[in-house]
Amino acid sequence: MRAPLRPGRSVASALTLAVSAALLFGSGAAALVYQIAWQREFRLIFGSSTAASAAVLAIFIGGTGAGSLLLGKRADAHPRPLRLYAALELAIAALAAISPPLFDLARAAYRSVGGTFHLGMGAGTLLRLLLAALVLGAPTVLMGGTLPAAVRSVAPASDARRRVVGLLYAANTLGAVVGCTSATFGLLEALGTRRTLWAACAANAVVALLAWALSTPSRTSTMQHAARAPHAQAPANVPTPPSTEPAPPPVPAPVPVPVPEAAPSPAEAPPLPSRFVLAFAALSGFVFFWMELVWYRMLGPLLGGTVYTFGLILAVALLGIGLGGLAYGATPRRARATSGGLALTCAIEALGLAIPFALGDRIALLALAVRPDAGAPLTHYLPGWFAITAIVILPAALVAGVQYPLLIALLGAGREQVGRHVGTAAACNTLGAMAGSLLGGFILLPGLNAVGSWRAVVVALVLMGLAAWLYPARACLRASSDDLRPAHGRAWRRLPLAAPLLMALALLALAADGPTAAFRHSPIGAGRVDAVYLSTPAFARSFLQSAREVIVWETEGRESSVALDATDGLAMVVNGKVDGNARGDASTQVMGGLLGAALHPAPESAMVIGFGTGSSAGWLAAVPSITRVDVAELEPAMREIGARCAPVNHDALRNPRLRMLVGDAREILLTVPARYDVIFSEPSNPYRAGVASLFTREYYEAARSRLNQGGLFLQWVQAYEIDAGTLQTLYATLGSVFPHVETWYIGWHDLLLVGSMEPPRHDARALRARLAEQPYRDALALAWRTESLEGFLAHHLAPPAFASAFMARPGQAVNTDDRNQVEFGFARHVGHFSSVDDLFTPLRKDGSHRPVLLHDDVDWARVEEERLFQIAGDGTEPEVPENLAPDQEVRAQAAVNWVAGNIDGALAKWQFQERAPLSINERSLVAEGLANAGDDAALPIIAALERTHPLEAGAHRARLTFRKGDRARAATQLAQVFTGLRADPWPSTSVIGRALTLATDMATAAPPGQPGVSPDPVARLLFDALEQPFSVLVLEQSRKLTRVAIARSQAEHDLCVAAFAALEPHPPWDREQLDARRTCYARWNHPLARDAARDLDRFDACHDLRGWLFCL
Repeated sequence: MRAPLRPGRSVASALTLAVSAALLFGSGAAALVYQIAWQREFRLIFGSSTAASAAVLAIFIGGTGAGSLLLGKRADAHPRPLRLYAALELAIAALAAISPPLFDLARAAYRSVGGTFHLGMGAGTLLRLLLAALVLGAPTVLMGGTLPAAVRSVAPASDARRRVVGLLYAANTLGAVVGCTSATFGLLEALGTRRTLWAACAANAVVALLAWALSTPSRTSTMQHAARAPHAQAPANVPTPPSTEPAPPPVPAPVPVPVPEAAPSPAEAPPLPSRFVLAFAALSGFVFFWMELVWYRMLGPLLGGTVYTFGLILAVALLGIGLGGLAYGATPRRARATSGGLALTCAIEALGLAIPFALGDRIALLALAVRPDAGAPLTHYLPGWFAITAIVILPAALVAGVQYPLLIALLGAGREQVGRHVGTAAACNTLGAMAGSLLGGFILLPGLNAVGSWRAVVVALVLMGLAAWLYPARACLRASSDDLRPAHGRAWRRLPLAAPLLMALALLALAADGPTAAFRHSPIGAGRVDAVYLSTPAFARSFLQSAREVIVWETEGRESSVALDATDGLAMVVNGKVDGNARGDASTQVMGGLLGAALHPAPESAMVIGFGTGSSAGWLAAVPSITRVDVAELEPAMREIGARCAPVNHDALRNPRLRMLVGDAREILLTVPARYDVIFSEPSNPYRAGVASLFTREYYEAARSRLNQGGLFLQWVQAYEIDAGTLQTLYATLGSVFPHVETWYIGWHDLLLVGSMEPPRHDARALRARLAEQPYRDALALAWRTESLEGFLAHHLAPPAFASAFMARPGQAVNTDDRNQVEFGFARHVGHFSSVDDLFTPLRKDGSHRPVLLHDDVDWARVEEERLFQIAGDGTEPEVPENLAPDQEVRAQAAVNWVAGNIDGALAKWQFQERAPLSINERSLVAEGLANAGDDAALPIIAALERTHPLEAGAHRARLTFRKGDRARAATQLAQVFTGLRADPWPSTSVIGRALTLATDMATAAPPGQPGVSPDPVARLLFDALEQPFSVLVLEQSRKLTRVAIARSQAEHDLCVAAFAALEPHPPWDREQLDARRTCYARWNHPLARDAARDLDRFDACHDLRGWLFCL
């Protein structure tokens, strides 16, 4: 019989709950800031590898789980659990505040024993775990006890569904959202890591003191009394503290009436055993953390992969969990926690993951649609980023937030042992989370890949849901009582059908293709995809088809998603961003390291940070004086890329002088005792999460400690998507360690900062002699397309005096491990097509860009012309200076026309002056122009070009022969060029691209022939010559389309079948090509004839609103 309600008790109970929720909100915000700060600190000690991060995460999660288990029971027994909560929070704040010096001690200890490279992976991992436990063990264990204590302090005795657990869990998690977003989007950049940590400590201490003040005896009595309202007496086994309020009037006790003991009703779900519930809690933690790894891998390409990306993913996941907890807390008071409800949460969560999976590449298109125009401020990106993240993450995370308090409710009701139940469930959940993080990162994700893991998580949730859904019937079937046997049928019939129906829908959704290469490997987040693809459904489908077709290899690496894009030469794609093209970026990758070796008087050892295509390390290892090249590479999958790029990297992996060290570059520099004459740091773009730690003062100090006397440190820096302030910070940071910083261009969008302890003084005569030796001579000719010291010096941009003056400008700041401004500065400029060229242009006008040279016999006028023609040879239109002589200006205009593909115009400009071509690019320009005019004056120039680029010369010779009317001989010459390109990747891609067009012209210069007659011999010769890919897949798409064009010129023959088959299964989404494909396959009875007809029909349906539904 219920006691009468006391006035104001419900209000007091609500107020108590609100206060407790506010306290947990604050502590949740502080805890998330701690986690982010601690992870950043440990990343600087152990490195950013998956193994290092996993060790830290294991201690963090394991500590909170252990704390939940140990302190949950104590919360039940404590007379004032709110006082316990306050003490825990105060201790956490104190321990977090003293963690920075502990990190310094851990760094010294880890470095002193040599880390994993000295101890080995097993012992090194144990050391990481030990050091992480020493720093994080105590505060994380205490963190695990805060939620059980807070719940125990306010949980009402009659809360059968334990809705209060959901509400407090939600408050704590929503506080974590605030902590995550404030740290990611503001505090870390403004304050740095440690001051952000201390700010969180201060906030946490305030929470603790407020909780302490509220836990005084009088307030505690009131709060506990309110916690038991509005219902009658607490169960007998719950201690009731003495009350100072007047007792209510006595209520007569009811007369006891004997009631026969009834058997359990089969219509009601029997309670789940605690072992089942706890196992379920562990599995839910496992699958959620596994899926979280998938989210990080999958969403990085769409959102940019910056520090903001990962903070946003975590914040949205926490937001969903928090909202789920609120939703659980808002359930009706009389609702019961049942196994059917648990099954339903699994079904909805599975469907919440399966729907975005089925949407697949449509989400990628949406990400493109919501991306603002280039140059927009960060705040304009956030709504679109949030929308994409919410679609993928929020539904499943929201259900997970409902599921956690539901599991605790399945362990018991009301206040009875609520602390122990919360703690035990949290411990099992975190144990599963640890397993999901470790197994998911090291085994499941690499083994199944991200898309396969996404599917597997959905299946796992369905299986978990089925287990919960079937458990009541299982219990009935296993019952031995005869009274229960007639109820078996009713038990099956009355099982709720919503859960299995939703599970079936989730599994059905998995039949979709899911995310493809257009989602996984397209640089949408980096702003590299044009929004014009969204103008019509046909254009959108064209983008999807192209993005899928160009990926020729992909793998789920231990650290990253890695792929090879064959659009125009093998390009390595890491987490959706092209990090280097084997041929297109050769000027940077080949010459970046060799430049340092050329400038050093006697290099014997070198280190390269980042293996990539292997070109930097491979060419350095080919220098005769260098006996050892160590390469620090984080991702083991890069070995496969290096093997496939052997034709451009001097077969790096087969060179015994080269040693690959798989691990984090910072850890290697700090723990491997070797010293070097040249260190070339060529990581990915600094905006990528974690990469900016390779652009800090502490990193440069570590590099300096590994240089021999007179050694050179070379830092690659992008010259695009960067503002002057961030570049100034980079100069100031490098200059704070190396007092002399030279600036070079290695590619025309890539800077190389050369730091040294002594002023650079280069001997022109010695340099000229060295550059005539191998491998420098070949590298200059192939990568920079020059043969002279003048061509080499054309890449010198500024002497150390520029760096000193630039660093002295107002507002300079040094980038440090603690306050990494470069990371955030680059992240804000992703997709902003800005440049810093204007900083260096004035230097060339007065000659102050020149290096300090001994024995200066350099032709500086030729240096300027070499610079213009090398820019043109790199495929970029050069900016013509204003101070050129008339003959220099017309040569520069010739270069501009040549880049634009106007070879006749280029020749016309060149012929306005009299000097013979001197450089490789000048020879190629003039030879191609004369050949196109059918002028035999091209022959001696072609012969000169043949010394360095025989296939390029052969293409010009074939053009000359064709223009002179000898079609058959020209085809033979051109076919020899195409065959040679299977082994030689170095001819100009612009020249070879025009040679492919020439091949089409040759093939179409004759009639298509008659049915039953062999194809035109010229067309057949060229068609067969283009059958195999060129080396490192240079111009791969152009090669395939040229074969199609040649085949279509021979319409009466079946060449088209082989040509179109090479484009399957993702043919170009162009109506003319699709129509020709359908006609070809139909005529020659190809098995794909029906598919070709269907694709054409689908294309025709892509031009109205229906296309957005059916075309994609």
